[in-house]
Amino acid sequence: MILWIFVFIMILSPQPDSNSQNTRGYYPEDWISYTNMRFVRSIASGFNNVYFGTTEGIMVYDINFEEWLDPMTESDGLPDHNIRMLAVEPDDSRVYVNTSSGIYMYETTFKEWSQTDVFPGHLVGDNLSLISNFQKYIPPVGYHAMSPNLIQDDKLRDYPVVAAARGENGDIWLGTWGLGVGRIDNYGIEIDLMNYGLYSSSIHTMLKKGEKFYFGGRNQSGAENALTTWERKENKWEYYESKYNDRFVSDQINDIEDTDKYIFMATDFGLVRMDHDGSGFKSYYQPRNFATDLILSLEYSKGELFIGTDNGMYVMDVKGDSIQFMGGQMVASAAIFDILAYKDDLWIGSDYGTVRFDSRANKFYRYSSAGGVLLAITFDVEADTKDGLWFATEDAVVWMNDRFEEQERFYVEAELDGYHPNRILVHERYLWVATDYGVYRYDRMKHYWKHFTTADGLIDNMVYDLILDGDYLWIATERGVTRYYWNNPVRGEDI
Repeated sequence: MILWIFVFIMILSPQPDSNSQNTRGYYPEDWISYTNMRFVRSIASGFNNVYFGTTEGIMVYDINFEEWLDPMTESDGLPDHNIRMLAVEPDDSRVYVNTSSGIYMYETTFKEWSQTDVFPGHLVGDNLSLISNFQKYIPPVGYHAMSPNLIQDDKLRDYPVVAAARGENGDIWLGTWGLGVGRIDNYGIEIDLMNYGLYSSSIHTMLKKGEKFYFGGRNQSGAENALTTWERKENKWEYYESKYNDRFVSDQINDIEDTDKYIFMATDFGLVRMDHDGSGFKSYYQPRNFATDLILSLEYSKGELFIGTDNGMYVMDVKGDSIQFMGGQMVASAAIFDILAYKDDLWIGSDYGTVRFDSRANKFYRYSSAGGVLLAITFDVEADTKDGLWFATEDAVVWMNDRFEEQERFYVEAELDGYHPNRILVHERYLWVATDYGVYRYDRMKHYWKHFTTADGLIDNMVYDLILDGDYLWIATERGVTRYYWNNPVRGEDI
């Protein structure tokens, strides 16, 4: 009788929700970040998943479905991204991490992290003994298995194998320092190298073409850099390094544009053209094509690619593969930060302010409306969802209709707390602004601002670019790319 009473009480008692909200009202899937996870320190294998501890978080691979799951970073609650050692209970119920700031435990049922005092060393075996005879394994074409426990690529770069583990299905998993993850099928000898995440974390620009993403940027510290592409449906990541490709002049990328036939990239050392499948490259640079090498912005319209540099504008006939200087005393020596093709004209954001190029008159016009804020440095120009244009300047964010009548104006000092507006994104309901300290969102119906930072789930507060992808907002930052589930129907309209 007592037993039945106890069961009845348990049934009536509220049970924890496996997708419960955190203290700020978010769910675990609301903030997911992708970073550079090529440097693996530790591997732990449970019954369902294999976990890879890296210098920038944790990669998770589903053994049964043979697919990568969302990574674990600070965005979804990981207390410290710098993983020294990793362990997991055999039934996957708990994951343990030893980090530079302490030891933490993850409850997989409740999706929550908590601090603990003891790291379960008994769950960590001498896994490198799995590959004691490493040279017997065969890596992909272009790579060589070297002794002791090194994988060498065709550029003679060495990648030490620093961790290994055997999965529940018998596969051997390898963790390398700089080359990511490798897998050896049960009873096999071939190493399958599996790219995952960004090659370099500092992302300044993004492009989404169908289900394929392009991530470009730079590493300020001088570390290795590359263009990263991601086929979302296949979860396939690829990297393109310029220093080993004579036709790819630079992977220090400021803007990416799709022209249907090619992908073009504005870089610090010229313009780069890439085939969509990554099979071919061509570069354009001074003195043959430009008077400068610093390309800042791109815009494609009606067969022409407009090219903004730090010293004027150019136009390319994409089919004819020819480039000409656009002239115009007004922008001849200006730094062109953004170009927008809008109703047969070009709208230009520059260090000379907001400029319009009238294609019919073939003339440039400078604008001083909106209380003079358009005379200031203009970083971005975007079309409104209904009527007119938005401008992000060093002084204000302004919305003008097609008759150039001001609709709304928000001063940087007042609404953005003085932070530099790098990019704006216009939605029917919201205006999103990428700044030097997080993302600001303006509710166009309720007329109020909200500020998102690392306290909410951003991987870093230095934000460069934004892409709207249905219910998700992709945010390019200095430490990676964050995907925000802004329209989560379970969470509700706002928090």
